[in-house]
Amino acid sequence: MPHAPAISNDKGSALSWALCGALFLSALVFTPGVFHFYDVTPKVAILLLCCAACLTLRKTWLPGFSLLVDNPMGRAFLAFLGLQTVSVVVSTVFSFEPLLSLTGTNWRRLGLATELALICFALVSACFVAGDKRRVLILVRAIALTGFAGALYGISQYFGFDPLLDPARYHVGEGYWTIVRIPGTLGHAGYFATFLLHGVFAGAALWAAQQRRLWRVFGISTACLASAAIILSGTRSAILGLAAGAVLLWAWRRPVPRTRGWLVIAAIAVSAVAFYFTPPGQKLRARTRWYAEDSRGGARLGLYGDSLAMGADHWLAGTGLETFSSRYPKYQSLEVAQAFPNTYYESPHNILLDSWTSQGLPGVLALGGLIAVAGLAAWRVRGHDSPLTGYLLAGLFAALCSNQFLAFVAVTKLYFFVQISLLIGLAVVTGDSRHDHRPKRWIGVVVFTLGLMFAGFALQLTWADRLLQQVETSARSGRVADAAQQYRRFLAVKPPGMNVDVWFSRLMLNTAAEIRAPAKRLQIWAVAKQAAQRAVRHAEIRHSALYNLAFFLAPEEDVAAIEKNLRAAIEWAPNWYKPYWLLAQVLDAAGRRGEARQLAERALFLNGDNNEEVRATWESLAAANAPGDSGRAAPHRPH
Repeated sequence: MPHAPAISNDKGSALSWALCGALFLSALVFTPGVFHFYDVTPKVAILLLCCAACLTLRKTWLPGFSLLVDNPMGRAFLAFLGLQTVSVVVSTVFSFEPLLSLTGTNWRRLGLATELALICFALVSACFVAGDKRRVLILVRAIALTGFAGALYGISQYFGFDPLLDPARYHVGEGYWTIVRIPGTLGHAGYFATFLLHGVFAGAALWAAQQRRLWRVFGISTACLASAAIILSGTRSAILGLAAGAVLLWAWRRPVPRTRGWLVIAAIAVSAVAFYFTPPGQKLRARTRWYAEDSRGGARLGLYGDSLAMGADHWLAGTGLETFSSRYPKYQSLEVAQAFPNTYYESPHNILLDSWTSQGLPGVLALGGLIAVAGLAAWRVRGHDSPLTGYLLAGLFAALCSNQFLAFVAVTKLYFFVQISLLIGLAVVTGDSRHDHRPKRWIGVVVFTLGLMFAGFALQLTWADRLLQQVETSARSGRVADAAQQYRRFLAVKPPGMNVDVWFSRLMLNTAAEIRAPAKRLQIWAVAKQAAQRAVRHAEIRHSALYNLAFFLAPEEDVAAIEKNLRAAIEWAPNWYKPYWLLAQVLDAAGRRGEARQLAERALFLNGDNNEEVRATWESLAAANAPGDSGRAAPHRPH
């Protein structure tokens, strides 16, 4: 019988440890108090280092690459993975902010370096499992184990026990209607719940595929715990994904539950309903109330339309990786601006639109192609009745549904790509390779270079972020001189594109407010102002940096400089009310009341009359400009 190229046990074991280590550690490790971006930096660094380790074991996974080349599904997978590689490189080269696209934004660090690592990880995973279902099971176990641990921590957060984070960070609202949005280990309830979807279906796959009772019990326990954590998180997109994945799995397998099965399902349903109406279920009931009040999902519908228009203007290569928060304000519609005037949009909140705006049409084709090939691969092996296939496809479909309302972060994209790789691996189960799979020298040079780049970026990123945490600790402890010195060291070692000058300027500003000595306070103010001036050249959110600098210039009463920065902010974000509002107050103080009144009226219009302070400014200027007259009628408050 034909068989796959042999893989030595020692090297295969090393590669499996590297792959499983990336899945487990990247999802679960987060370090409050150690790194400033404690829920981003350690995860990205672990992914990069584990990917570098996987690449060095090329003799282990290259035989699997030959199998992929010989299989139609494998070739399609490689083609779309190649298109994704070309797309992220091109979108970075032609980006509006190339350095930012290279290293990624602070909130998720999903720039070119991380994207290439994810692509390499998907490739190595597919090569590792190609031709051997047993290796698929290794990664499924790792996903289930990670989901089990993550679900336990998330559930403990819901019930108020959190040894690592202050629960006040993820409680929203006041009194009886306070809700809890458990962030788990990913820093955000939506990303955490989406990650848990993979654990749900990996656990169910273990229950179906394993013969040993211990693994079957662990699998079903993981599926139940992860499902409970998803529901407790209150994340509508993930709950929808959970239901969609369950429906697909039922349609795939068409099970006929026995009496015992129906009794278990009924017991779970009754227990869930009973919990909902008990005192511990109050936060869930509060979340349900929020669902009713926000049935449209916030600004998402308007944001989707704006993102489509934004991508249409840059359909060939996109605006560049991670540039959405800087470029989107030019495309923000009046409806979105007025309805949600104080909301910051870091992404389109949809993975396909995210690719559309950042990478253009090639990015959408690459991502859509990978999903389609994974689905087709699952369908091709359906006749073999592999117990894993339906569960893995259901997990991928569940995550896809949830990610229609969220953006990818490094962890969720890693799990999404690995899920695709596992389905491709299941489709490549037999057949000798017709190609020579002995490592070529040029392949060794390429993977060594990539691995070195990934490891170097990981170390540089962790070093810089550790310095940022020291800066914050020193500043909040009153050691301002130490904070300034540590920040200078940060500027010297940080990766290009990693910019936090706005944050540092505000940190120093808050510190200066607590200093009594005038000379020292002025010195700190000068340091803060220098950071604010640097920020306007490199900040991730340019309009915010310009607005921030105008605030720093206000005490100097340099009307021309303040006006210049605020009008530049308006140019970057024409439907953002704040620069209009501040400029109206500045021009009023300078005696230019006619212009000030017009700007205040525009600010009130863009604000949607959501802030009393903005209306008060307009009314004050309207009264001052029309003495003895009622002036122009105030715009009506929206109902």
